[in-house]
Amino acid sequence: MSKPLRNANLATLAALLLLAFALPLPSSAQQTIALRFIDYESGKTISNIAVLSVLWNGTSLVTAAQNKTVVSKVSAKTGKEGQITVTVPSPTPEHLNISSLDTVNPVSAELSVPEILKEGVVVPYRKGNMRPSATAGQVIILTRRLSALNRAARETP
Repeated sequence: MSKPLRNANLATLAALLLLAFALPLPSSAQQTIALRFIDYESGKTISNIAVLSVLWNGTSLVTAAQNKTVVSKVSAKTGKEGQITVTVPSPTPEHLNISSLDTVNPVSAELSVPEILKEGVVVPYRKGNMRPSATAGQVIILTRRLSALNRAARETP
């Protein structure tokens, strides 16, 4: 192969590689939702509590169990930052249900996934004046850790 032809092939290859890395690739990144638990009085994060989140489609989870389709369940403990992350499958489910028996109010929120992904949601507690704001893809749950005394009272028949 002649030297000019080899140089032309190298130039073409370099141009193709540059083009391949410069063009955006189709997005296959999964969307996530951050569930963050915050003490409604102190504003501190609540770590090491068990949380169950369920992504689902259909009518209300409470009224018509036969009309819902569970898409994903995640059971995890919150980390130091009081948060767990839930991966949202594609296509996006309609609803998210969050529950935790380790909190005073056993949080059972039925939320809209598209709303969470678009603007974020705050789940208020029945007491307290704290009004944090959530960002897109974030759910802030205002609650309080269940004390040992409250746990014993809940478990005693």
